[in-house]
Amino acid sequence: MSWPPREEHLYVCRGPASPSASPSARATYKIIVALRDAQTAAYVRSNTEIIAAILPNEVGVGQHRWTDCVTSIAAIEKETGYDFLSSVREGVKRAVERRVAEGP
Repeated sequence: MSWPPREEHLYVCRGPASPSASPSARATYKIIVALRDAQTAAYVRSNTEIIAAILPNEVGVGQHRWTDCVTSIAAIEKETGYDFLSSVREGVKRAVERRVAEGP
C-alpha cells in the first residue's frame, strides 16, 4: 500500500483512546480514510483504503514504527465507545471495521 493513494484525499479522525475522552488518555487513536475528491461515506467500499491505529501516549513513542500500532476500526470503537463510519452501508461497514491495514 502506498500512502497517500494517488489522486485521493485523506479524511482523518483522531482523539483520545478512552471512553472518558480524557486529555490524559493512555493512547490516541487515528482513523484515515482515502476517498477521491468530493466523495462521501456513500462511496466507501470494502476495498477503500483505510488505516486505523492506536498510538500510546508515552515517552519514546516516536522511536517505534507507527505500523506497530495499526489496528482495526472495530478495536478503536471498543476502546472509545464511539461508532465510526455510521453513514457507511452496514455490510460494507462491518467488513471495513474488522480489517487491519497492511503497512507500506
